[in-house]
Amino acid sequence: MIVNGVTLRPTDPGVTIDRGSGAAAFDGVDVIPGRIGILWNGALRFVVPSPSAATLTVRAHGTLAANVGPLMQLLVAGSSMGTVEVRSTTAADYIFALPAPVSPGARVDVVFINDGANGTEDRNLYVDSLTVNGATLLPTDPGVTVDRGSGAAAFDGLNVISGRSGILWNAALRFFAPDNNAPKVTVRARGSLAGNVGPLMTLYVGGTAVSTVEVRSTTFTAHLFALSAAVAPNTRVDVVFSNDGANGTEDRNLYVESVTVNSATLLPTNPGVTVDRGSGAAAFDGLNVIPGRSDILWNAALRFTAP
Repeated sequence: MIVNGVTLRPTDPGVTIDRGSGAAAFDGVDVIPGRIGILWNGALRFVVPSPSAATLTVRAHGTLAANVGPLMQLLVAGSSMGTVEVRSTTAADYIFALPAPVSPGARVDVVFINDGANGTEDRNLYVDSLTVNGATLLPTDPGVTVDRGSGAAAFDGLNVISGRSGILWNAALRFFAPDNNAPKVTVRARGSLAGNVGPLMTLYVGGTAVSTVEVRSTTFTAHLFALSAAVAPNTRVDVVFSNDGANGTEDRNLYVESVTVNSATLLPTNPGVTVDRGSGAAAFDGLNVIPGRSDILWNAALRFTAP
């Protein structure tokens, strides 16, 4: 159903089925979460969205087990905004209506709560992106984590791994809402994988590591690095590839399209940009240096200077 320009699904958060005939279909007594199949007399009940209402969009898909999809719950600052069964096996947008805009820096958690399997099927959740405050965040962005566990254990910080699309356990995929006015560096990059591991990309500003992200996208994608302070002009900004590797058929490499800092977009082929080949400190020693390029085929630092 499309209303106010928004596509609503029976499985969207807040949609319900009130089972019954006549007035009983509206009495709120025998209510279950919304679903596609209406197998009884009843009302499938939506709420018309306001065009100006605050929303958050999770793009996700799932694998089903016993004809049940993954249950995906959204929490903002610890409060539940709704739960939806993800039945689509291809990426689809799930829109959550919010009571208010999300404050910059607030925790945003996408929680998978019904992991399960049988002999031939494995129920899992796959999150492609989350859009909040006008920014699209990726599960592999710097600072995103997966906290594995059920219930309170999904928020205890004890069994934590780096963010990823495939949520294969009961767990919370944990983001922070961005502050669009905060200083940041954006690196547009893609990778080639080996052994199902993408290139690890670390951003350094002024010689200090900001964060590391595994680049799993094979098409150029923006990776946002939040900073504690603006970058001073003429500061070194380094994009470091640290896990070069290959097997018989695959070669892991990093490809950088651009770096945006201080509102300026810098290209790897700009004058003065270099690649310093080496691992660890050798990536900054100035000994094995070639002109800047997009394809980083070795452990190395792609070195820029902030404008």
